[in-house]
Order: sequence, then structure tokens, then C-alpha cells
Amino acid sequence: MDEYLAFIDFIGRTVCGEYIYRFDFTTDTDTVWGEYFNVVPSAIIPNLQPDMNCISKNFKITLPKELVLAKNSYCFSMQDCMDGINPLCFSEINENLIAIDESPLFFRFGENYDKIIEKLSKINVYPYDIINVTHGDYTAIDDLLNDFDNLNEN
Repeated sequence: MDEYLAFIDFIGRTVCGEYIYRFDFTTDTDTVWGEYFNVVPSAIIPNLQPDMNCISKNFKITLPKELVLAKNSYCFSMQDCMDGINPLCFSEINENLIAIDESPLFFRFGENYDKIIEKLSKINVYPYDIINVTHGDYTAIDDLLNDFDNLNEN
């Protein structure tokens, strides 16, 4: 079953100062919603989150530099991400740039799980704390390890 990116959130920082993000996935992009996802700007809603009933899997990543999150936007709503107007997050073009093939790193709502894994592997970032939310367990970690094995073989 295919899974698609639904939401990205900042979790905190490591003791080394790196940035921790949570990536949420869904099996059905048409059912993703959260209270106040239509409010513009989304930054005025404290702790904006998706309805967890529409999330099938999530994982965390750690990055050395900060990403700009749509949920913190003073111009757009989360609905705008869902409509393809702006990405869920991106790397600013400044000293904090995280790039793939000289283009800023960004993630869009509805991007396929495999494409997300491929992008992350290009910058040597690997997900952890993978939870299969639908089943409430960590069985998805085996799938992820297989995904990375397949990428390394190709």
C-alpha cells in the first residue's frame, strides 16, 4: 500500500544543536485534515497538527540545519500545501541551505514515501523512531530497512 507525505513538524533540538523533525504519512491524501488547516496564516494557530486518524505512519529525522515549515507560515494555510501552492517545508537559500543536486531541499504534501526516502538518502539522512500508526507498532521499520537495502543495491 502506497503512503504519501501529509505533514511535517519540528520536534526539538538535540544536545548538539541539530534539528529534529517528524514526518507524517497517509494512505489517502483526500482524507488528511486537521482542525484549523484552512486558517490563514497557519502560524497563528498554536501547535497546529493533523488529525491522527488520517495518519498511517511517521518517523523522525535529524538535520544539521533548520527547515522552514508551512505550519509556521505567516502567508499560507495548510490547505494551501494540500492544494500544491507551497511545500510543507523547504530549506532557505542562505548559509543554512540544504541542497540536493544544487537545488534547495523541499518536501510537498502528497509526495510518495519512496521519493521522500530517496531525497533523504541523497543528503545522508536516515529516518528513525518509525511507527506504523495504523497498527500502533514499529513493524514499519523492517520495510524501511528493506527500502534502504534496495536503494543501495541500485
